[in-house]
Amino acid sequence: MTATATPVQSTLLTETRVSEATTVYVYITKTGHKYHRSTCRYLRYSKIRVTLRDAKRRGYTACLVCRPPR
Repeated sequence: MTATATPVQSTLLTETRVSEATTVYVYITKTGHKYHRSTCRYLRYSKIRVTLRDAKRRGYTACLVCRPPR
């Protein structure tokens, strides 16, 4: 006997996968006020991965050098 997902469960799983796939990650530093791409030269000493949404919620703004997603 095989268990099958109900339409509601299937929809929730699909929505979760889509939201995980579209989550944008950026990087912040311990002391800075900007968020960056992973390749930015300003991340040499400190690199903390966060979602773009979280970075904005914390008050970080985009780096003008590496121009991460806004």
